[in-house]
Amino acid sequence: MSVSSLSGLWFGLALPAIVLLYLLKRHYIDTVVPSHLLWNRVLRESEANRPWQKLRSSLLLLLQLLVAALIVFALLRPYASSGANPDRPLIVVLDRSASMEAAYDNGGSGGRAGSQTSLLDEAVRRIGQYVREQPTGRPVTIVTAGTEPDVIVARETNRSAIDNALKQTAIDYGRIAYKETLSLASALSRDSAQAEVRLYTDGRWTEAATGIAFPSGIETIVLRPAYEGNVGIAQFGANARAGASATDAVAVLYNSGLAVAEIDVTLAAADGQTFDSRRETIQPGERKTVQFHDLPHVDTYRLTIATGGDAFAFDNVTYAKAARDEQAAVRALLVGPGNLFLEQALRLAGADVVKASGGGKTPLGAVPQTNVDLVVVDSVDSAPLSAAPWKELLARKPVWYVNAGTETGAGAGEETPTTAMPGAAYEIADHPVMQYLKLADTHISRLLQVDPSRLGWSERETIVSAGGLPLIVAGAADGQRRLLFAFDLHQSDLPLRSEFPILVHHAAHWLLEGRQQDLGRIVAGSRLDMAPSADAADASWLPLGAPGNRAAAAVSAIVRGGAPALSQQAPLVPGLYAYEQRDAAGRAVSRAVAEIVADPREAAQAAANDPLATAGRHGGGNEATRSDAQHDAAADSRLHSLIPWIALFALLLLYAEWGVYRRGSALR
Repeated sequence: MSVSSLSGLWFGLALPAIVLLYLLKRHYIDTVVPSHLLWNRVLRESEANRPWQKLRSSLLLLLQLLVAALIVFALLRPYASSGANPDRPLIVVLDRSASMEAAYDNGGSGGRAGSQTSLLDEAVRRIGQYVREQPTGRPVTIVTAGTEPDVIVARETNRSAIDNALKQTAIDYGRIAYKETLSLASALSRDSAQAEVRLYTDGRWTEAATGIAFPSGIETIVLRPAYEGNVGIAQFGANARAGASATDAVAVLYNSGLAVAEIDVTLAAADGQTFDSRRETIQPGERKTVQFHDLPHVDTYRLTIATGGDAFAFDNVTYAKAARDEQAAVRALLVGPGNLFLEQALRLAGADVVKASGGGKTPLGAVPQTNVDLVVVDSVDSAPLSAAPWKELLARKPVWYVNAGTETGAGAGEETPTTAMPGAAYEIADHPVMQYLKLADTHISRLLQVDPSRLGWSERETIVSAGGLPLIVAGAADGQRRLLFAFDLHQSDLPLRSEFPILVHHAAHWLLEGRQQDLGRIVAGSRLDMAPSADAADASWLPLGAPGNRAAAAVSAIVRGGAPALSQQAPLVPGLYAYEQRDAAGRAVSRAVAEIVADPREAAQAAANDPLATAGRHGGGNEATRSDAQHDAAADSRLHSLIPWIALFALLLLYAEWGVYRRGSALR
């Protein structure tokens, strides 16, 4: 038998208080009074009242002290263990996603020393406590959910080794492999039909994890953060005005909570020099645009917000590299009958636009002699582009097809059939072109009937679809990236949406990725292609020295065969980094700046859900989900609370006390 809380000992002060009441009780001496006329005089005699007498044996006093002692014992939340099978394996799944960084609502108790108490801290504490309560020799396996599932201990019986492994766990800010982690736990539980599986999480899952079975069931403990609402930075960008010595910046802030948020906004250079500081008020559910004007020119700007009652801190800092109009190095060739929306959006994305008329009833002219970095083909069929000069140009440049007949599977001279837009919701894949975009309430009239398998590309991926019909397809051909919008921009309201300039910027940046020195925003732990320089022998991610930058140490890049590998992994900790390649003598040969961010989907989850509803209720039929308020030692499946029995015994004592009081009997 054990107890869950010692705070109830404060109620133990009631025991001496009861004794004190009996000491101060007015006791009267039996006095013979010859006449009732003398009553008043007897009552006035002080010697008849003796409050500080020696305690006499009293059954009422004993019963009251016993009831008070039972109440104190109940407040300690005692429980008794039925005794776990020492041979039954225990499998613990620990969620260490970015949302587990949220503050826990216990006021700071139970956290690891030297750090603020977070949901992860509380989960680690509870796991350690639960493991210590198990029989000696019971094997324990702990699986953590990160960008990849990680078994930190496997069938371990040494409690010190388990504690040390738990202390090493840290937040993973990347895209969490929820389904893969649960699948691994399920596979481990199949080794023993009696395995106990426990999941510690905040329930803010960003992907479905259906069809996973646990032979003996799974118990989930859902931890509740101190604040449900979140305030963060949705977007931030800066642009240097051409011919001017100042820069303008714009940020979009959001408040997903239910209360008004007062936010302190600070704009500074990445090296710490503050340019602007102000306070903004954001209503619940509001997205507010904040503008900054006449800023001094710096390479990178840092935007920071601070507020009380914020659930997550990882979306409170962001960076932006100023795009300079006068230094625009990207030149885009826009081929088509003319599209003002697309042309202006390309210019906003920092591209110099060169136009080539053609499409519709206008014949396509000769290939422009101007050197271009990107070709955008808008509403031009396959026949004019099949000419040798155009075909050669398209083969050696990144190409963006918008409502274009070529590359859609139709033969030369054939018109690609169209179909009405289905009334289904958009299905958006995780792709850089669609980062932070939802296409909410965007209407499209008709689509090209595109068969991605007939595109003739070496790589292809449908990144936006509706009702099984592809809307946007990304891929590669001839070593160059390709992007296809299978609809006419003039037959949709997408160009009128605020997301359109962002979409065009993402599309152009993705098509030209690797050519520019600004890598933009990268989700922590993501895989990305980094073209190695010819003379590079080594490379690393270097944190840029900026106050508030979480990046604390350099991260070595992947090196194979004496040169940096093409496929690299982004750092695991958010912050501002420079990817620097060095030659054999240690001299830097290239340098590109990147902002490493936490998975934005973690902050987008409005509230915790039922993880078992996500995972699917399969297995032994004893799945259970406990909220943070419900979880304590007495609520555990094998730790039985003694409070109901204490309450029953206390009621019996109160009944006995009432009987003693009614009869006036006492022990003398």
